[in-house]
Amino acid sequence: MSDAARPSTREAVRDDALARRERAEVDRASAEARAARLGTLRVVTFALAVAAGLLVPAPWTLPAVFLALAGFAALIVASGRVGAAERAAAARMLHADHVLARVAGEVPEGAFDATPLLQAAWRETAQALHVAGPRGLLARLGRPRTHRGAQELVALAMTSPTAEERSERQQRTDRLAAEPDLLETWAVTASDAPQALGEDRVATWVGAPRRALDGPWRVAVEIACVVDVALVVAWFADAPTGFLGALGGMVLHHLVWRPRARHVTQALAASEAPARELSLASRLAPLVAERPDLVGADVAERMRHEGTEASRLGRLAGWVESLRNPFALPFVWITGSGTRLARRLERWRAERGQAALAWLAELGAFDATTAVATYAREHPEDAWAEPGATRPARLEARGVRHPLLPHESSVANDIVLGAPDPSVLVVSGANMAGKSTWLRALGLNEVLARLGAPVAAAAWHGGPFGLGTSLGVDDDLLAGVSRFQAEVVRTALLVREAREHAPYLALLDELFGGTTSEDRVVGATAVVEHLLAAGALALVTTHDLALTHLADDEPRVGNVHFAADVTDGQLHFDHRVRPGVVSGSSARALLQAAGLLPADA
Repeated sequence: MSDAARPSTREAVRDDALARRERAEVDRASAEARAARLGTLRVVTFALAVAAGLLVPAPWTLPAVFLALAGFAALIVASGRVGAAERAAAARMLHADHVLARVAGEVPEGAFDATPLLQAAWRETAQALHVAGPRGLLARLGRPRTHRGAQELVALAMTSPTAEERSERQQRTDRLAAEPDLLETWAVTASDAPQALGEDRVATWVGAPRRALDGPWRVAVEIACVVDVALVVAWFADAPTGFLGALGGMVLHHLVWRPRARHVTQALAASEAPARELSLASRLAPLVAERPDLVGADVAERMRHEGTEASRLGRLAGWVESLRNPFALPFVWITGSGTRLARRLERWRAERGQAALAWLAELGAFDATTAVATYAREHPEDAWAEPGATRPARLEARGVRHPLLPHESSVANDIVLGAPDPSVLVVSGANMAGKSTWLRALGLNEVLARLGAPVAAAAWHGGPFGLGTSLGVDDDLLAGVSRFQAEVVRTALLVREAREHAPYLALLDELFGGTTSEDRVVGATAVVEHLLAAGALALVTTHDLALTHLADDEPRVGNVHFAADVTDGQLHFDHRVRPGVVSGSSARALLQAAGLLPADA
């Protein structure tokens, strides 16, 4: 994988973002100045229109007023365009601020929280590893701009691809990461896109039963509208039918319309939100349609065609909102505009709905790739995950860091798992020494590799892996489930997954810590045997040094540890992984420093 088209350092990414922000700030200031000038011109032009009406003599009065009002209208249109340019510049500034925040290791305000989209089967693992959540891994990526993009991003994180699929994702990510203008435009174009997660309004709308708004009823309503309009016009024209005739036409119209009134109002209400969402997505479609080199000619053509259709639907949705204008209600009622609009929306749903869903899925896939590419661009010093042996499984990585920790303060460690080296490592060490953090670092980097993003490592050879963890297991008082029982259930599921998915990476934290030391050793031994039989790779953290004896009789099990140094009653850690079993007891030293144990204990 070539990184030549991406920035080579994080400093280069920061400098580029600062330059873009500076340009956007200049553009916004210019737009604000133009908006102020146009505002002054609008006041002057309106005053000229009033003056023309009062001072210009006939027959030049009306032409003069019309000319002034035409200029006023033109200024309103120009002000709208300048306002749009000002908002776009502000969105570019916000995008640059988000880039700068992420490069600094911070989470931007309003970052993507994938928690509502997690499937129940993977929710515990994702939360334990900090994949989801407002400060999790997915929040460090670029924010997806469509609901389908958010769904696609979560699906990529939850499922292990084949080696070929992972390579294809990396290539797409690499190409998009070299397109900073496209990534910026993508973020800015849909900066006001709906961010509600956990509901797919377009799919619900498309899949809803068709409402009966055609057939003989439609003809009857059209006839009633014509009669109604004719009688109202006759009333204003002082025809003999008069007010009673106009009132009768309205009553007739109502009686004909009433049997399907509920269908009309439901069609209008149900279509407004999904139509607006499709309309916002249609703004993104041209960006994809213009890049057949990235998505292929067929996808680019569908983006062009379906984006136009979605834009047309958005204009229809705009009319739905205008129907609520109280001044327009009499005209809307008499002419039957609401009923015609409801029919057009229902017809669009029937004719274009399924095609729109397929189009949204393709747009969502590109949206997810832009989010991953944004991460790749902002982490130019990270490495691409390279495929490794699958049978027997093997992971060999150098300089592995925790991707959620600041780059400057995170400690890099190496790891080798799988034949001819041990396939299971028992990790011993004190609390806060780094055992759980190391497990999360490995799990999060595997998720990054699934997404097609570079991993926080100097080199990574292995996978793709199925992934399971017992991190974050806790009791459930309301359900009557103890911590040990919850861990047994989670571990049994993990073992079944390891048998079904090769290669597999298991991350077991304080295995069976909720029971006695003797039972813990028996249970851990059984779990390790199951994982070895399945050909899985595993790390097992522990405070119980009895578990480290698993390596005595099984060459496929090894020991590593995190050391701690106690000075003047204070623990000091370097968070480095070392071979062998931890020596000494930091807990005893702390108890002695606190005066709870005698010095010679």
